[in-house]
Amino acid sequence: MVHRCVEVGLLAEGSTVGLVVRERKYRSLAITLWLLGVGMSLGMPYVTLFLTKEVGVSASKAGAFFLTALMGPVVSLVTGRLSDRMKSRLPLLAGSVVWLGFGWWLLGFARSFVGVMLIGLAFFAVIGTVNSQAFALARDHAATDLQVGHSSIISTLRAAYSIGWVCGPVVSGWLAATMGYRWVFRFAAMCYIAALIPLKWVGSCERAVTETRNGSGVPTCRLVVFSALAALVASGDVIKAAFLPLHVVDGLGSSPYVLGGLFSIGAALEIIAMPLVGRLGDRFGAGRVMAWAMVIAALNYTWLALAKNIQVMYVIQSVHAFVFAAMAGLGVAYAQSLAGAAVGLGSAVYFAGQSLAGPVGSMMGSYGVSVVGIPAVFFLPAGICGLAAVVMGVWGVRWPVALGFAGRASGQVRIGRGR
Repeated sequence: MVHRCVEVGLLAEGSTVGLVVRERKYRSLAITLWLLGVGMSLGMPYVTLFLTKEVGVSASKAGAFFLTALMGPVVSLVTGRLSDRMKSRLPLLAGSVVWLGFGWWLLGFARSFVGVMLIGLAFFAVIGTVNSQAFALARDHAATDLQVGHSSIISTLRAAYSIGWVCGPVVSGWLAATMGYRWVFRFAAMCYIAALIPLKWVGSCERAVTETRNGSGVPTCRLVVFSALAALVASGDVIKAAFLPLHVVDGLGSSPYVLGGLFSIGAALEIIAMPLVGRLGDRFGAGRVMAWAMVIAALNYTWLALAKNIQVMYVIQSVHAFVFAAMAGLGVAYAQSLAGAAVGLGSAVYFAGQSLAGPVGSMMGSYGVSVVGIPAVFFLPAGICGLAAVVMGVWGVRWPVALGFAGRASGQVRIGRGR
């Protein structure tokens, strides 16, 4: 009975989830994002294992593959600016999906480390383009919809991508064990190609050709500042992902099963929280919600550094689900608003910052552990999130951006195919 009530509530006429399920354009985009999430989570965790087991390189050398991701922000910024000068983002998004899928397919046949690196540089640099253009297309459609605020729509669609990341590892584990790592990459490629099927029903959503507010195609200062703040907060997740397992297993003496449950509950709650924070963003403003999330993150990391038992860890992970949902679900919508009419560029700058969070978090975490050890290293992201919260609270929430229902009449969007 409770399950039925929750289901009815989620699919109710006024709910964002119900809107996404009912409207073909959103439903198709949600399926597309789910397939993209499955494809990425299928392949990416197995690249280093593939390099060490199949190609035969050392672990340190295998880790160098992820340096190819540094090309991503450059490509994302170029393609983001290009998409704002196109009448429809759909061709660029579809082409990027095909290109990335082809890269995963080629990776399944690679025999040398040099070949893998070249594939990473040539094909995986469009990962950020796929993500940014998918959410830019979602924003174009949301700008014409007066039923709910666009923050709610974007965050709900982001939840679909996260669900893909939950499903992918389940399939990839079975594939790797039964068919080998190369078939993991081939199935990842198939997911990307399959994503083109629902994408055709999303609708082209033709727009008037635009540039950024300053007319130069250059990101505004506040867009860059916010994307940098979001990247710094995301770097805390990198530090936590790297050192929380060591703290739980070695420091607290818990089993790997407990660790798995810890991460699983966090992932599940993040998916549930994303549509809810979207509603909060439309009601109070995305900037304010993210400022609250940064404050909670600072307190949560401090608590994590001081925690002495596993029960507290479950509470910390559950609370942090709101932080991740707010930053991941509302971040791109807020960046798009800061970019004015240049939605593609706003999405690209945001995702470029997110792609740099990994290297930044890794370097800070490595240095912090060498100086203060575990769990004191978690004071580092606590301080970073606290600083970001101050900047966002004092400066960011005052930025006059069009959120929720505001400014929709000037969207200059014309819907192509799709309901």
